[in-house]
Amino acid sequence: MGAHKRVDFSERDKQLLYLLYKHRYCDFTALTMLNIKYDTLYRRLKKLVKSGYVKKLNSENIKIEIYTLTQKGGSWLAQNIEQEFNKPILSKLKTSSLYNFNHHLLIARIGALLASRNIDYEIDLTCKKAYPKLKIIPDIIIERYGGLIGFEIELEYKTAEKYAKKLSQLQNSTDIKKLIYLTQGKPDKLQNKISIIDQYNNGASIDERLITYETKNKIMFVEINNFIQNIDDFIS
Repeated sequence: MGAHKRVDFSERDKQLLYLLYKHRYCDFTALTMLNIKYDTLYRRLKKLVKSGYVKKLNSENIKIEIYTLTQKGGSWLAQNIEQEFNKPILSKLKTSSLYNFNHHLLIARIGALLASRNIDYEIDLTCKKAYPKLKIIPDIIIERYGGLIGFEIELEYKTAEKYAKKLSQLQNSTDIKKLIYLTQGKPDKLQNKISIIDQYNNGASIDERLITYETKNKIMFVEINNFIQNIDDFIS
């Protein structure tokens, strides 16, 4: 009988496993954004899958390889980093909405870029616990220079009413210094749509209804590929 090969974990492995835990699942592109060379990442993933720490998820609708953490991988993380681990392990990938699926993968890719720069961040599923007083829940949030920066990934434009609500929430979240909308294609359409909003009709108070110039001035609009390629310009 052959002896079971021991897996020697590197810091990159730990980072990779934690990214899978935090985001529940990622594609190969997101994992490459941890600044791991393609061939090295492929070999490590293959070894982690074979050793039972990572597994591939399959779906009839999705043609790309999706990776997630196994129970064994979660147990290893819990023993080797100081972190709460309470997310259930995925058994299969639900892709009833390709919009939500693609949106999730983009959040994971940006998370990997931040992780590769050792920048702590929270995502929509975790930021309320990290910042319980926030009135707004962005897709991603980071702390920079004494304040918070939020990121919203917009693959499809919403109604003016929903943007007005988001502006109202931003206005009442004084810790948020900047909210960056990441759009597909040129962001002019979204910028124009938001720039003419001056009130949120369902606000419970005047502060929640009337949208100030100062609030709209906290928002930046960036095409998502531009952001990914030049992320350091936008988070410095």
